[in-house]
Amino acid sequence: MDKPNPRHHVTRIRWVAAVSAVAGAVLSLAAIGFDWSGFWGGFALGAGIAAIVLAAYLWGLVTGMSRAGHTPTWLPARTNGSV
Repeated sequence: MDKPNPRHHVTRIRWVAAVSAVAGAVLSLAAIGFDWSGFWGGFALGAGIAAIVLAAYLWGLVTGMSRAGHTPTWLPARTNGSV
C-alpha cells in the first residue's frame, strides 16, 4: 500500500477548510435570510459562524504547513578546519 505524501494531507485539510467555509456561509445566510428566531435560530447562526472560524483557522494552518516545507535550512561548513 502506498504511503500518502505530506502534500496529500495539506490538500485534504485545504478541502475540509473550503467545505467548512461554504457550509458555514450557507448556514449563516439561511439563518439570517429566513429570519430564524429562538434557540434553533441562534444555534444555526452560531454554528455557521463557528464553521467559518474553523475554516479560517484550517486555512492558516495549511498555509503555515506548506511554507514550512519550502524554507531553506542553514548547514554548517563540512570541511575540516572551518569554524
